[in-house]
Amino acid sequence: MADHAVVVIGTGPVGLSIAFELATRGIDVAVVEAVTVGSGAARRNAGWVVPIMAAPVPAPGVVGKAARWMFDPTSPLRVAPDLDPRHIAFMIGMLRASSPRRFEHGLAAVGALAEGTLDLFDAYAGRGVDFEMHRDGVLLAFTSHGEFEAHVKEYLDAARVAGLSTPELLDAAGVREAEPGLADSVVAGILCPDQMHLNPDSYVDGLRSAITELGVPVLEGTSVTGLSVASDGITLSSSHGSMSALQVVVAAGVGSARIVASAGQRLPLRFGKGYGYDLATPPVPLRRAVYLAEAKVAVTPLNDGMRLAGTMEFGGDPDRVDLRRAAGIITSSRPYFEGGIDTDRAPWAGLRPMTPDGLPVIGRMRRAPGVIVATGHAMLGVTLAPRTGQLVADLVEDRQPPELAPFAVERFEWGHAARPPANEVAN
Repeated sequence: MADHAVVVIGTGPVGLSIAFELATRGIDVAVVEAVTVGSGAARRNAGWVVPIMAAPVPAPGVVGKAARWMFDPTSPLRVAPDLDPRHIAFMIGMLRASSPRRFEHGLAAVGALAEGTLDLFDAYAGRGVDFEMHRDGVLLAFTSHGEFEAHVKEYLDAARVAGLSTPELLDAAGVREAEPGLADSVVAGILCPDQMHLNPDSYVDGLRSAITELGVPVLEGTSVTGLSVASDGITLSSSHGSMSALQVVVAAGVGSARIVASAGQRLPLRFGKGYGYDLATPPVPLRRAVYLAEAKVAVTPLNDGMRLAGTMEFGGDPDRVDLRRAAGIITSSRPYFEGGIDTDRAPWAGLRPMTPDGLPVIGRMRRAPGVIVATGHAMLGVTLAPRTGQLVADLVEDRQPPELAPFAVERFEWGHAARPPANEVAN
């Protein structure tokens, strides 16, 4: 007899949301975590809930920007000169996915996945999950009219696809009215009124408390080393022995690829390293979260201070904190604030699970139907966590949500999704 009906591997926002959804449906579930609850990028992110920013990372023009920024240690995007064949194949995959047609396909898919996610966070709060949440909108601040004009259509289209309120286009005076603390260098803005942000620590801790109250065991310091699939269930080998389950959900972020490989599934998952700083004393008071568009920095006002997060680094050493790249967040943010910005705090880094096409992986493994994968959410792990929890719980209950088709586990295999989607011609 299996130890549990379902075992969820991973305690990021996605894994914990899945466990919460399963537990509230009365399903016997346990959670396994290699380190501690919320380790890795679960707590090291901007905490934004922004379906309007659901565009995949491989976008038209991003490869050219990466090439221009390659030798700038403080640039928002860096591709390390890594000779690992998996890294090279991943970057080629991103290049192929950055065509306009594939980008539009990805935007529509993730937009549909994100639909209703804002209401789900309110529902979580109503169901007893205690976390710090701010529903004050998000302002995109621009110091260049050209950059502003280049992004207007993107955000208007994203709002339409995801069924969101139409963003407000602001001139310099409108920006100053919305956020008086921004500098005169900010000449335009896009205000997205129905977006929100939360404190990542509080969200992780709130979900952990909620599932504990529902009787869900959480096994920390237990690294899963392999999955053995049989007709009557799955055995998980771990650093603390073995356990069994009827179904397993792999939501272990970047580490998911290693786990599913033991069950015979190749998953081209790589990390995208992001950096950030936590400031105890904000340089200016902010009414809402602000995106510094040219700097590509997310500024999150919280009850206990301010968080700055940004950059994307592919390849290289996952454990190394590059102080020059981290410092670029502070340097590039200064022009947006009256009086500048500075800190004497050490930066942090988090590894975001990335796929070559920029879309999450959510679905059952065809060759091991008892294994469900939920990873690859990139910078949208917080945004998409509750919705992913709902959909994975549906899978556990033997329902197949149609909106999961673009996120199939096997889509990277030859003969499956190596070819473009049906409504797309090859580029």
